[in-house]
Amino acid sequence: MSTKDNHVNQSDDLDRYIKHLYGERTFYIQICKLDPTKPKDEAWDEGKPVAYMPSDVDFIARKIRQIAADGLNAYVSAHGYIDNRRGGVKANAAPIDVLWVERDDATIPPDVPAPTMTIETSPGRFHDYWRLSRTIAPEVAENLNRRLTQRIGGDSGYALTKRLRPPETINDQPKKRPGRHEVRLVTIDDERTLDPDELDRLLPKVKATAQPNPNSTGVNPDDEPPILLSPAALAFWRGERRVMRKDDPETVDRSGTLYKIGADLWEHGANRRLIISELAARDISLGWNRYTDYPEEYARVADKVSAKPRLIGPIGTSGSADTSASRATFTNSADEDACSVELAKTKAELAESRRVISGLIHTFLNPHMPQSEKVALFSVHALAEQKRESGEVREDGSIEISTAEVSDDWRQAPQPGESVAPTNKDGSKPRMSRDKVKPAIKALVDRGLVSATPRKVVQVRANGTRYSDEVWDVTPTNMAESLAMSAKWKPEQPKERKPRSRNFTCPHCDEIHPIKRQDYCCGCGALRTETIIQPDYDAADAPNEQTAEASPPNPDHVRKNSGHRETARDVAESYVRKNSGQGERPPEAPASPFMPGFDSPRVDRYTDTSIGGRP
Repeated sequence: MSTKDNHVNQSDDLDRYIKHLYGERTFYIQICKLDPTKPKDEAWDEGKPVAYMPSDVDFIARKIRQIAADGLNAYVSAHGYIDNRRGGVKANAAPIDVLWVERDDATIPPDVPAPTMTIETSPGRFHDYWRLSRTIAPEVAENLNRRLTQRIGGDSGYALTKRLRPPETINDQPKKRPGRHEVRLVTIDDERTLDPDELDRLLPKVKATAQPNPNSTGVNPDDEPPILLSPAALAFWRGERRVMRKDDPETVDRSGTLYKIGADLWEHGANRRLIISELAARDISLGWNRYTDYPEEYARVADKVSAKPRLIGPIGTSGSADTSASRATFTNSADEDACSVELAKTKAELAESRRVISGLIHTFLNPHMPQSEKVALFSVHALAEQKRESGEVREDGSIEISTAEVSDDWRQAPQPGESVAPTNKDGSKPRMSRDKVKPAIKALVDRGLVSATPRKVVQVRANGTRYSDEVWDVTPTNMAESLAMSAKWKPEQPKERKPRSRNFTCPHCDEIHPIKRQDYCCGCGALRTETIIQPDYDAADAPNEQTAEASPPNPDHVRKNSGHRETARDVAESYVRKNSGQGERPPEAPASPFMPGFDSPRVDRYTDTSIGGRP
């Protein structure tokens, strides 16, 4: 009996969708959610990989329904993944047995087989699925997806990293289209499958003649750019250097590399029209064909890079208006060759390096700046320069730097009862602890020494678990000027010091009087220094005439309350006073140059050793 329905029961739509999409296999899937009320960089939550087994359909359906019940947009990965620690990257994709197309409002041509399942994401907009009779390699599936999309005229969501909307959820994106729509299952046929070889025969080939090769270097030393480029920019132009994906460092980020080439062209004097034409040519020459089917993307990249001010300026012409006054300008007359231009550029870079070194030294010697802020400032500049050279630049021109990178602290959290390891796994010592990075960078931003904005992100640990973290989007600035400011920085108000005088209450009169401090030599007993410490009291607490003349203190009382260590001679003197009825030193006792009740040199009752001399 066929299970093909045009109007299915809403109570089991999601369960049937999951079984049709993932079948009887075992792998990991992604369940994602989107909160339209949050900022763009915080709205998307990729979620943790979830293990899928045919017996887990109810569990996965409950997780998806809970997201919809919370008022959020729910998405699922269009296929499974092999390793839960690598996340949703192409290299981690499992073999695929279902193709998909974001048809939106297009119509399926008669020569394309009917899909085995159709989902309506919003009124008049659809997602179609074709269940295959056997599994195929992820690269083959992506190629068939692309050809299906081109033949139908659908959206560009044919890549392996695509996330799709399941039924029984909501489509709420007010910025794209008004209204809140229910995602529903339109048709499903669980019995029919399609042969991938038959689909390959029916579908027209990809428009681009050359197949994309994401890891192609495309190095051609004879392929020169239309304008003079710096050595680092020329390496990206020729394909010798490339931007790698953050989630998969072994895979080339084709979009990021093309953006880097466009930014380099703009920095060195190219206009918008030249950037568009050269990006299209580079995309084909490097063997990527990233935007060959969508040429409007080249114009979009050119618009983004040309909206930023030039920091370098064209080589061989006068510096632009945005160039710093400290930068040298380059001239290229008709009789000057490339060597003279390169020499002038080298001299300017040398002068800039001297300014940076001077700023580093004076910042390090600045006594007003805390050590943690110095380390954070040097780390931010070093990381920003390193990532800028490697092309790790965001579309808005900022550079993402994490607290772990600033502190160089990669130590794992200790287990209960253990202490934090003193070094990283490779034996290196962290520059500073992670908890000091945030206040240090915030202080640098407040003083104008660093231009950075904090942003919440979700990081992935080595074991595949995720955690919330905070990174900084740093806007590159002139390092020499920033260090010159930090070298001269000092707080507006000097640091308040504690008063040097301390108030001691007399144990006899319970009042505060000046303290007389006398320092004697423990060897000969000579008076070395004599200091009067005035109390730090308010006018209301000043001593009056009645308390100015206090009775002489009892030596036993002073000795007891001053923390003085009692010696054998002290015990003998106290005994004599108590039995003679006298309140002062007996006449036969020798006079002491110290306070009444004390003797010099002091004798230890246990070792019988003079404190100031030899045994």
